[in-house]
Amino acid sequence: MLFFPKELQRCLRSSTMIFTILILNLCISITLRSQNLIPDGSFESLVNDQCSGPDQSFDRNEFWYALDATPDLFTRNCSFDEKDFFFWDSSVESFDGNNFVGLWSRWNSNETYFTEGIATSLTQPLEKDKTYLLEMYILNQGGFQGLEDDISGCSLKPTKHIDIYLSTDSIVVTNNFSNGTASTTVPIVATFESEEVTGGKSEIWRKVTTCFTAQGGETFLGMILPLGTFGELPPCAAMSTSGVFRSFYYYIDALSIIEIPEVVEESIEACTDTPYEVDLLNLYDLSFLSSAVFEWEDGSDQSNRTLSQGGSYNINAILGCGILPLVLDVKPIGCESSFYVPNVFSPNADRQNDFFGVYFEEGVDIRAYKLRILNKWGNIVFESQNSDDVWDGYAHNQEVESGMYVWELTFESQKIDVIKRVARTGSVLVVK
Repeated sequence: MLFFPKELQRCLRSSTMIFTILILNLCISITLRSQNLIPDGSFESLVNDQCSGPDQSFDRNEFWYALDATPDLFTRNCSFDEKDFFFWDSSVESFDGNNFVGLWSRWNSNETYFTEGIATSLTQPLEKDKTYLLEMYILNQGGFQGLEDDISGCSLKPTKHIDIYLSTDSIVVTNNFSNGTASTTVPIVATFESEEVTGGKSEIWRKVTTCFTAQGGETFLGMILPLGTFGELPPCAAMSTSGVFRSFYYYIDALSIIEIPEVVEESIEACTDTPYEVDLLNLYDLSFLSSAVFEWEDGSDQSNRTLSQGGSYNINAILGCGILPLVLDVKPIGCESSFYVPNVFSPNADRQNDFFGVYFEEGVDIRAYKLRILNKWGNIVFESQNSDDVWDGYAHNQEVESGMYVWELTFESQKIDVIKRVARTGSVLVVK
């Protein structure tokens, strides 16, 4: 069975953010299994700090190289004049780190064509028949056609998409401007063609994913805008009296490749006979699950749900490229409440039992504390969010009457590694 990595602090923090009773021996037992195989997915490693125009800066990358043409490198520490090129926008911030890359494709009716792409060497060879997920963030800058507005419905090739190539050797792209073609001898293994890629201009970074199965031994990854021959015009384009072209552009950032395991297991501890909330996205902490559809054995499709008993739960995470089985093992443990609430007190200033409060076992960390006391009409006579506060038998600066009062108590507590959320109600008799 495979376990995905998760830092101990993040694991513990996640377990308290959702009001669960987690965790957690698993936090310190998970072993590192999958990692990003792209050495510098955010283009942060540069060989020098000399600023130049984005179209002249890509060769500063330490781990990436251009596949013909001139991909653009935008760096936060280098200013540039956005008027120099239509797609440049100085207000755009990178998704991750200081830098991001721009890719452009342009086809002209005079059969000149170029497409931009980038490539890198992976940190280790891919394994045969293993499925990998490629993820990145994209800011679509839209597409343009050189056709008059009155030629409606006339679309030129190529369609908007980004192709992924793998190779055991360096990837090379050849742009042949004499016949309007662009080609490579490396096969396509996957394509980014979701709405975030094929649609129009976007105002924010969007995550896109695709999957592929490795042949084994691949060590180079290439990402290229469409290749091929696009020299033939559709009949409608003949109506144009101006130049005809097809052009589109993308900003890209934060690329990663990880192996998708055969199964992922998690184990948590929860208090016996206490309902508890499970958030699969938070618990499994796998970024690609954010777009998954979940199938529980009982038919539920929720990523966040309340479970009422322990046991082993099998969930299928349906991805765009297959199904990832998730196993959730919930182990019931005893969680007796380590606090005491008196059932009577006498606020008569005789210095004996004059105050009502909640008393906790020493060494217990109390969080999210809330105590309310209500009279027989349901009105609140006392409330506090501080576990050290006590009630003196007064409400609105006046002594309350003798009689029975209801208290409502909620809090989270942690002792050693056991975290629990407690909700209790009870009554207290006020005696004068």
